[in-house]
Amino acid sequence: MIAFSIWSLDIYRYWIFYVITFFIAYLFLYYVWKSSIFSKYPKVQNFFDKNLDDLVLFSILGVLVGGRLWHVIIYDLNHYLQYPVEIFQFWKWWMSFIWWMIWVLLTLFILAKRKWLKRSDLIILFDCILCIAPLGITIGRIWNFLNQELYGIKVPSDFWWLSSWLINLLEKLNVFYVYDKIDIFLRINTNFLASFFEWFISLVVTLSIFFVFKKRWKFRVWYITGIFLLWYSFVRFLLEYIRFDSQSEFVFHLTKSQRFFVIFFIVWLYFVIFEKKKISIK
Repeated sequence: MIAFSIWSLDIYRYWIFYVITFFIAYLFLYYVWKSSIFSKYPKVQNFFDKNLDDLVLFSILGVLVGGRLWHVIIYDLNHYLQYPVEIFQFWKWWMSFIWWMIWVLLTLFILAKRKWLKRSDLIILFDCILCIAPLGITIGRIWNFLNQELYGIKVPSDFWWLSSWLINLLEKLNVFYVYDKIDIFLRINTNFLASFFEWFISLVVTLSIFFVFKKRWKFRVWYITGIFLLWYSFVRFLLEYIRFDSQSEFVFHLTKSQRFFVIFFIVWLYFVIFEKKKISIK
């Protein structure tokens, strides 16, 4: 969706939202650096002192390249093999949050190796990025809503357990919404639900944990990442059942995305059980 044009150059809302998100993320990381939160961890603080711009740049590349590649490879590979030029048509970009998060971790790993950082130092950087990552999620959901895509299933007519006043209330709150560019049916607004639960709740929780660590001057690696993975996987797993575009993807009652959320949960469980002592900074 085009926001405005400068001469013959179209400026898309999607990219305006991304620029705003990257700018806010930079401000957050700048605050982390200037407040010397990691002064007890010299390597991490030294990294922020000398490589803040590199950290932001690598993270942005991870989001843009990783998010795009995941969608191309996992969700619509046959189409892009037939029309490879469309991979680079950034104004049509569909992004995948699952892979951009993994790709950011991979790019940070490369950066950490160049700077001789330990694994625990690397995860601290990743934890910091995930504190502000929910903003990126909501940018995507706002775009989905404005573009009237990734909407939910029709509100079932047999919602006998919902009274009419509650249905009207949910409609006023836009939890139930008519996507008029699609059809005239009242649908579950999965974009609204995702924005609230994937973004707002995640942002509050991750930032709260971060500032508790800051106050105590003790930072436990993987804790923020683990909580985020657990909550995000849980929410997205449930939302897949009411997203209209996911209804044709179910194989053995699971979609492609849900299988990855199960993997995320297993990874979280592994670190909670087996890696907790090894990766805790004391």
